[in-house]
Amino acid sequence: MTIPTGSYDLSADNGALLVKTFTDGPAAAMGHNLVIEATSWAAQVEIGKTPAASRLSMTADLTSLEVRDGTGGAKPLSAGDKSKILDNAAKALNAKKHPALSFTATDISGTWDSGVVRGDMTINDTTAPLDLTLDQPAPGELRLTGTIVQSDFGIKPYSTMMGALKLKDAVDVEVSIPFE
Repeated sequence: MTIPTGSYDLSADNGALLVKTFTDGPAAAMGHNLVIEATSWAAQVEIGKTPAASRLSMTADLTSLEVRDGTGGAKPLSAGDKSKILDNAAKALNAKKHPALSFTATDISGTWDSGVVRGDMTINDTTAPLDLTLDQPAPGELRLTGTIVQSDFGIKPYSTMMGALKLKDAVDVEVSIPFE
């Protein structure tokens, strides 16, 4: 299925914005690799006949994060664990002072099945370039994937136990948008 041309206003109501974190350090096996979802975000997309003729901008509310899954770890995630994780994330992201994440595409190249979306990401009042891979995992669905290096945005990855358990500096992001 070809993605229909036109303007689209997208949000968590019709897509998903996921962040995947990974543990690191000598005690990494005690921590959880997490899937965290932004439940409040908005994107404005102009789909042209080709990716190069398309436009994208989006914002996400970093105070809307919810832990969806956690694998590994010494014990299963409890509701209390999830709450503590979100508190730690809000502190690390400085979400109280800078609750918005934004991304604006500056160049889209390739095809719907294998493209690159280059743009500028702003987190924690710091802007840095970010490249995202564009693909179409199913007919009528677009997906953007990439890696954000937290320290590029002045974010110190969470650590505990004197650094024996910490998050990797790089986190994966995935945005899935069905156009059916």
